[in-house]
Amino acid sequence: MAAFPPPQNAQSPKEPHDAVAPANPRMRPLRRRFLSRHGALPAMVLAGVLALAGCTGVDANGNEGADADGQPQETSAQAEPAIVEEDGFWRANTLPEPLAEAVFTLPSAQLDGEVASAQLQVLSLDSDGEFARMVLAWLPPADGAFLGSERLAAHEAIASGVPFVRLVDTENGELIEPLRSEHGGNFDASAAPQVQEAGDSDAVNRAGCICSYSAGSDEAAAGQPDRTELIFLDFPAPQSAAVEVFAGEWHEPLPDVPVSQSQPFEFPDDGLSGFTMVDVSSDRPGEVYGGGARYARTTALTGRSESLTGVSTARSGETQEVSLPSDVLFEFDSDELDSDAQRIVGEVAQKLNAEAAGQTVVIEGHTDNQGAEDYNQDLSERRAQSVAEEISGQLDDGITVETEGHGMSRPLVPNTDAAGEAIPENQQRNRRVGFRYTAVEDSGNQIDLGFEGLEELPEAEETETAEGAQASFLLAAPEGDSSGTEVRFDVLDASSDGEHGTLRVAFADPDGGTATEVFQGNPLEQDSAHFGRNPFGFTSAPGMNNISIVDVSGETMYYPVNAGAEGCLCTEVAGTGRDLFAEGSPMFARFQLPEAVEGPLVLRVPAAGQFELPESVVQQLTGGR
Repeated sequence: MAAFPPPQNAQSPKEPHDAVAPANPRMRPLRRRFLSRHGALPAMVLAGVLALAGCTGVDANGNEGADADGQPQETSAQAEPAIVEEDGFWRANTLPEPLAEAVFTLPSAQLDGEVASAQLQVLSLDSDGEFARMVLAWLPPADGAFLGSERLAAHEAIASGVPFVRLVDTENGELIEPLRSEHGGNFDASAAPQVQEAGDSDAVNRAGCICSYSAGSDEAAAGQPDRTELIFLDFPAPQSAAVEVFAGEWHEPLPDVPVSQSQPFEFPDDGLSGFTMVDVSSDRPGEVYGGGARYARTTALTGRSESLTGVSTARSGETQEVSLPSDVLFEFDSDELDSDAQRIVGEVAQKLNAEAAGQTVVIEGHTDNQGAEDYNQDLSERRAQSVAEEISGQLDDGITVETEGHGMSRPLVPNTDAAGEAIPENQQRNRRVGFRYTAVEDSGNQIDLGFEGLEELPEAEETETAEGAQASFLLAAPEGDSSGTEVRFDVLDASSDGEHGTLRVAFADPDGGTATEVFQGNPLEQDSAHFGRNPFGFTSAPGMNNISIVDVSGETMYYPVNAGAEGCLCTEVAGTGRDLFAEGSPMFARFQLPEAVEGPLVLRVPAAGQFELPESVVQQLTGGR
């Protein structure tokens, strides 16, 4: 194998042909499979696993690579180069063992609702200190329909054939997007990187990256291919030694992918695998990571919650921002507090005295994206200063204040949808004054904004539990949805890592049918779509960005972990778009929950309904806390 990536011996992509018997099929070593999915295992446990599988994995001298009788097994390096079946998927046996893998499964509109699958493998994630390069393999199944690699693209940009893959650095609380070129499309890989931070956080462009294409369509029973499809993407280098890989807009991230240092991917020059490059004159990426890149974006992840009275809290690492809507403090275009605002600021002072003793509290002004940037910046600074002057005399000794104005640069949620149209309810959330300080246990001090509480949603009707689910409910179509579609909503399961809880759900046709373009909420009406207005794709397409979990007794509503206007750790746009099938379309959302929730927990699906989560799912979601 040659060190990746000197460009030579260009190979033309080959179309898959009819199924034939695999050449020299081999089973992937159990040791690698267990390590990639469960982390390092103690030697005694690993030996037990292998013994239960019918092989010891070692010979009489303790050498790995032996069969059950202690005879040496054929290794990848010894085997004749070929496309072989491994764990139910076709793969070039000259590729390195993956760092992580996951099976992607969706019902396909192209195949009349048939369930299609593919396996994604992370073959390499290597950093040169400034930039990082990821190499992926997209594998077809040995049996059944093949899910095309276009499913890695953003839904609004699926025709571009460009993968949308991000890195989640949970240790540093960051979402890392791929590097981008000047115009978001073609790029010169031989040009030295000249990277600056991407501006205008509302101009979310998911159709460009420093990467290769992933344009394969769904296929029925694709059979053994002539080559393995490889995909590369370049990123700003993560700070952490391991990250999660968030591939596409709908599938849960692959966890614990290690980042190597200066260990480039070795490309096997055997014609059994290859990239589909933007630059047709080359068959692989350039030697320099980030070649042709001009823009980068890394966004802080925040766990967002709201009191039932409208006070928002965003937590990022050890810092929290408690925010009040500007609309309850100031008149339009004003920086003068009215008499009711003075009462509200007094209640904020009581909360800070209980939670921020001895700290410096940063008072921040934020606006929406309406109007000129310079004007909004000035207004946000003046409003922060007005609140600081009002609250300073009410704070205990030892608490100091500073002020910052951020204008429209740090939205809490997207101001606009993918088409650039304003989302008024989100703009209202982004017009705010925040109080930033080190997070502590909630003191319980309430801030009364005069709100009447949550908008009522209809109670979803529980129905016969779908196979593989823990509960199923029927969501009626909102009045503004012209399709009148009723949706079955399945609660599958949940898990917790101690800090975050991940909820997994699916939606399907309750009558077992197939229909296309069924979600038809009016984008001009706030409550007309089953899952709320989607800022990342078709406005009425299902997604989890607006889903919330309400702790009824704790009087707090939790939203999925998000990255401002850039996305959320959730299914942003369902893999099936606006189509509905007999088989469920999977979705997920990750929430940052407190150490204890009082319960019961109610899941709210905007405009469509709400229901109490089963106790079994609550225990999984909270880790039994």
